Amino acid sequence: MQIQFKGTNYELTDAAVEKATKKLQNIAKYIGKTASEPKAYVDLGKFTEAHVNGRIYYADVNLEVEGKRFYARAEAETLKNAFDKMAGELAKELRTANKKHQSLMRRGGMRVKEFFQFGN
Repeated sequence: MQIQFKGTNYELTDAAVEKATKKLQNIAKYIGKTASEPKAYVDLGKFTEAHVNGRIYYADVNLEVEGKRFYARAEAETLKNAFDKMAGELAKELRTANKKHQSLMRRGGMRVKEFFQFGN
């Protein structure tokens, strides 16, 4: 998986990038094997320098997998929490897409079977 990081109003540290990379590699299991390599664009940052407390950190990710795009965003008090929430949201979106694809394939197979059994 190709991952590009961007820091907005926040200086990215090696530890933050490493944790984010590890988390995204764990999410790759929901993607499965693809012909092209998935690309992830991650934006980690702070809303503004003026904010001191509250949900001031955010994490965005745009994931491109074989022409399909998945997006997740989360806000939290710490950058780690924001990224964890965002990763959970992205995993949920990928699972939903996989279930929908699986359901469509099953329904299509069922229609073909019905056609061959009762179509003549």
